[in-house]
Amino acid sequence: MLEKYRTFLFAGLCAGALAVLIYFAQSAATESAPAYSTWNRNPDGARLLFDGLRQAGFIAVSRQFKPVSLEKPRGAAVFFLGVPALDLNEEDAAYFDGMEAAARRGNRLVIAIPEDSAYTFKKVEKKALLETRWGIRFGSEKGIFSATPIVDQNWKAFGDGVWTRDFGSGEIVLVERGRRLSNKGIATEAANRALLYELVKGQRAAIFEEAHLGIRETGSIVGLARHYHLQGLMAGFLILAGMFVWSRSVRFPPAAAVPERMVAGADARSILTELMSRHLKKDLMAACVAEWNRTRGQARAIAVPAETNAVAAYAGIQQQLQDKQKFKL
Repeated sequence: MLEKYRTFLFAGLCAGALAVLIYFAQSAATESAPAYSTWNRNPDGARLLFDGLRQAGFIAVSRQFKPVSLEKPRGAAVFFLGVPALDLNEEDAAYFDGMEAAARRGNRLVIAIPEDSAYTFKKVEKKALLETRWGIRFGSEKGIFSATPIVDQNWKAFGDGVWTRDFGSGEIVLVERGRRLSNKGIATEAANRALLYELVKGQRAAIFEEAHLGIRETGSIVGLARHYHLQGLMAGFLILAGMFVWSRSVRFPPAAAVPERMVAGADARSILTELMSRHLKKDLMAACVAEWNRTRGQARAIAVPAETNAVAAYAGIQQQLQDKQKFKL
């Protein structure tokens, strides 16, 4: 019974092992993904935001693992979730050049600053580029860097705690209290879901930039497979590899059960010889003479030759039959 269902059993084990591997891989990715990442399913992640927009179906949704200056999207809402205020304050000119160029291509860049991005920092005399180029300044009190921005007149109110500034045909949107766009914020507050709709309205696509969170595409085989959605193909190769190893260790298909006693084919003479050798317990010549005498009657009876040699015994029987002239051979 086990031999009969070996193939199905092996296929089921492979499928189960693959499902377990995928489950643990997804769990590990969820646990190790940083806050505000669209891979993170925890309250401070953004997986709900990503999946919700994708399931809505009215806009194309994707992830981006390279800086926006390299990908060069057009007509998209590009989300930079969880950008610490201090990091934004310390960016160099190349960062602002890339962001402004991306906005001028008709994109809406959404920069969400988390509430907990307060840091102790050393006061510097020179103004940060964030203030000189974008007109944004973060306050400080007793050496603590505040996450609440102070914007100049170039910024327009987009909503409660949200400001926007035009750059060419696009714009940059600054979202205070960036936790509003986290899994918890989207799930618990209808106002946050309404804000999300306003942020993507009028755009052809929504792109979640993961590079600033440390999730970057390095050009590895795994990165290419993820980019071109080849996970299913890789899983198929793993199953084929498992079946190849199994086929080398076990005959494929499994061999049929071999009977304990093999009966070889033979002609009628061989079968008769085999049957006689099984069932005759006495001397063969004596058994043949006795059968002759039983079927031919007393008149034709012959004696058992005394010779032990089969040829001589046959010759003796022949002679007895010739002596009985009344017999016709």
